[in-house]
Amino acid sequence: MTATTDTRTAGEIIALERAALDRWGKGDPGGFLELYAQYISYFDPLTAARIDGHKAMADYYRPWTGKIRVERYEMLNPKVVAAGDMALLTYNLVNYASDGGAESPRAGGIRRPCSPGAAANGGRSIRTGHSRAIRRLRR
Repeated sequence: MTATTDTRTAGEIIALERAALDRWGKGDPGGFLELYAQYISYFDPLTAARIDGHKAMADYYRPWTGKIRVERYEMLNPKVVAAGDMALLTYNLVNYASDGGAESPRAGGIRRPCSPGAAANGGRSIRTGHSRAIRRLRR
């Protein structure tokens, strides 16, 4: 199977991820939760084990709701690779926070690589950073 990247598909996937990141930076993890498939598997070096299922992700994010503040972020080196009914987005994420008026990279978010997760079945599915299973794109 040959992997290719369609510019339109890549743009859509990156736009979905940026919209979710924008909400995340305002303390709202709902942007990601709305994109996740019911059967999401989430891999993160900050968790002891993989998180499986939409409800488990909602439970994982609940304590952070309203508490996260990211002034701005950089999505570095975004790359989308599509093959068949799946696409994968990888990128490096740098979050910036304001501390007493001076902006600086947030600890733990400095050029942290985002990694892929398990494949989704059927339809046009996409994957983004931090192993997010994303809902199917409508063409």
